[in-house]
Amino acid sequence: MSLLQVKINPGNQYNIKIINQYKIMIQTTQKNNNDIEPKIVNKWSLELIREIEWKRFEILCKELLTYKNKNIIVALTNSGGDDGVDITLIHKEYKKLVSIAQCKSFYNKKVGVKYISEFTGVMLQKNIKKGYFMTSNEFTDEAISFAKSIDKLTIQLVTGVVIINIINNLPEDQQVKLLRKITRGDYKTPTCSSCDIKMVSRKGKNSEFWGCSHFPKCRITINKHYQKKLHVKNNIVMKQISTTALAKKLGIASKALFAYLLESGLIEKADKVWQLTTKGKHKGGDYKESKQYGKYIVWPEDINIEIVPQSPDNTQIPLVSTTTIGRQFELSPTKVNFILSELGWVKKGLKGWLITDQGKKQGGIQDEDNRSGVPYVRWPESITDAKSLKETVGHVKGTETVFSPVTQDIKEEVSFRDKFEAKHRSADGHFVRSKAEMLIDNWLYMAEIVHAYERKLPIEEDVYSDFYIPTGKVYIEYWGYENDPKYLVRKQKKIALYMKYGFNLIELQDKDVQNLDDILPRLLLKYGVQAY
Repeated sequence: MSLLQVKINPGNQYNIKIINQYKIMIQTTQKNNNDIEPKIVNKWSLELIREIEWKRFEILCKELLTYKNKNIIVALTNSGGDDGVDITLIHKEYKKLVSIAQCKSFYNKKVGVKYISEFTGVMLQKNIKKGYFMTSNEFTDEAISFAKSIDKLTIQLVTGVVIINIINNLPEDQQVKLLRKITRGDYKTPTCSSCDIKMVSRKGKNSEFWGCSHFPKCRITINKHYQKKLHVKNNIVMKQISTTALAKKLGIASKALFAYLLESGLIEKADKVWQLTTKGKHKGGDYKESKQYGKYIVWPEDINIEIVPQSPDNTQIPLVSTTTIGRQFELSPTKVNFILSELGWVKKGLKGWLITDQGKKQGGIQDEDNRSGVPYVRWPESITDAKSLKETVGHVKGTETVFSPVTQDIKEEVSFRDKFEAKHRSADGHFVRSKAEMLIDNWLYMAEIVHAYERKLPIEEDVYSDFYIPTGKVYIEYWGYENDPKYLVRKQKKIALYMKYGFNLIELQDKDVQNLDDILPRLLLKYGVQAY
């Protein structure tokens, strides 16, 4: 047998295999149009930078950062699971993560403030002081202003134009070498972020898109027109639904949802037609077209929307800001927010205040200023009647606290305190009820961790924690009387309440108290509290 290769028609190549003198087998090796490699590129340009698929762009950014940082190990993270980080920069000698980079390959879209805000959060989480955000396009004015306004962090914004300038300043041989590396083979067809293979062109009902060749096992897709990732969650493309369908899913009237979207600045009306705002697009809003309805707005099915709470008669409950709450208590809005933070209902963001799970249980709604974009929280008017808020305000102002009716919980607390008198004086002046509590208090004081002793939990039940650390909203309980049946019952009740309200709880036993230097730093770090 022998193998011959002949050309029959231009562009078509065949393998002819002679099986015997009577039979032959012809196999075509004609290339599919989608597999034809792009023309050889001889020069760097901004257009080329924007045509590069997302993975090649990340490789380009990695190479440029390598040229710039000689004593740093620059590496790409794994595809599909970068956790907000595309490139890591590690010091060669100290083996320490010193910087991170995020890359966005956008052909016709600027990088907005949402991306910079999320990247800032990642930097804070990883305790990184300097980061790079690199894009093939540009940044919006809001994104640039936001990056400049962040204290103690440096985010270097690198645009496509800056990338071209960096390349042009490289030695000519390095420019050519880098160009060949980035444009080798098919550099335009995107790579699946989950499977790390080239995607294939597919046609949907309304548009063309890139899909993974491992479909249906992998459902990652990329919009072909915008060259951006569609709304994906757990490697599954989330369904996009109309505003009316979303209202039905949320169990509210369509008019109420449209009113909320308008009030929140997600949509606007121009020439009697609803349109997405920039904020609405950042929230995941998009457009679809159909022969029946024309062009209309769609949203990710899993979009997180906080609808204003309603009373039983289906009327909206009025919401107030901290300014209104402050007027009632004769406090400034800033002081009110700090009180709400101490209660665990809000937490400080990079700018403004963010609602917590406990705050949501109080009926709070996350919102943001339409002009500045600074987040804040609105509250039901009845929040001023909350017992825990009124008590805390009383403590802050030094006025008389609110006295509650004597309940069984209070009787048990009084009985416990009478039995175990607070007579052990700790280093910071606290009088505590046992030697073990004194050791814990002293350890927190020497570690310079702000803490409170016997702080009342911000709930309706009258329960007090052993220690409270406001930095991480962490409660510490020392269980020291395991042989007392009544104490064990009290212990189980307290644990149940901590679980019910989802509070951060550290539990210490006698054996832990003897080894606090090893135990507490590790447990506190889980909640963002650093010791020493």
